[in-house]
Amino acid sequence: CNNEAVFAILPRWQTGRFAFEGIAAESVKSVVLLGEKRSLTFQGAADGISIDLPVISGSLLAQPAWVLKFSP
Repeated sequence: CNNEAVFAILPRWQTGRFAFEGIAAESVKSVVLLGEKRSLTFQGAADGISIDLPVISGSLLAQPAWVLKFSP
């Protein structure tokens, strides 16, 4: 992630910890689920970044896919 945001599309939502390989945790300052205002909790993992995916409900849960934004 140089100086640009990276986006990940999740076709299925699963609550709990989710790992992304190939994203250096030290280059990420925040992870946001588009449609939510708060940042998600994350930490460095062996070969990437591990994110805590929260419980979601309502119209956010009814989406066909979810997008995470990794900001430098």
